[in-house]
Amino acid sequence: MKKNTWKKLMSLALGAMMMLSLLTGCGSGAEEKRFEEFSAAMCERETVSFMADVRAEYDDHTARFTLAYAGEGDSCSVTVIEPEIISGVTMRFEDGKSVLDCESICVDTGFLDENGLTPVNALPIIVRAMRSGHLDSCAKEDGVPVWYVVPEDGLTVALRVAGDMTPLGAELASGGRVRVFCEITDWK
Repeated sequence: MKKNTWKKLMSLALGAMMMLSLLTGCGSGAEEKRFEEFSAAMCERETVSFMADVRAEYDDHTARFTLAYAGEGDSCSVTVIEPEIISGVTMRFEDGKSVLDCESICVDTGFLDENGLTPVNALPIIVRAMRSGHLDSCAKEDGVPVWYVVPEDGLTVALRVAGDMTPLGAELASGGRVRVFCEITDWK
């Protein structure tokens, strides 16, 4: 099968899944209301911290990381916990800028898409989606609500949440495919 044909089929399948989730997951409006309540509560929080096991899917390989997110106000940092060889490397995000803190270590993980998505900036994007993203649709997977949130054009965050509104995980999709998978733990 030609590469372009495969991409078209994948785009159609993703569109069909989104339409199905629109028809099945948000019908009553209850999940929209829950998302709005969750988003409002996230906006009121001064601090957010969590750990995430991250799997990034590049075109030619997969990369895995354990990352720690710490946010206060409009700034945040993401620190690498694993792999051990780069443990402690921290990326700080503030005022639309990012700064890498490390001790003479250079790490090029590369971009996952044409918009500059990386494993490290995925966590701030997830938090931004929680606070100010547009709820596109919702569904349930194994009884767990999944909110499909658009934080910016060309990017969708599928956010899984527990009944008590604790985030469990997220997937970031761009260009018709899921690029980053995150399992969230130690939510505070």
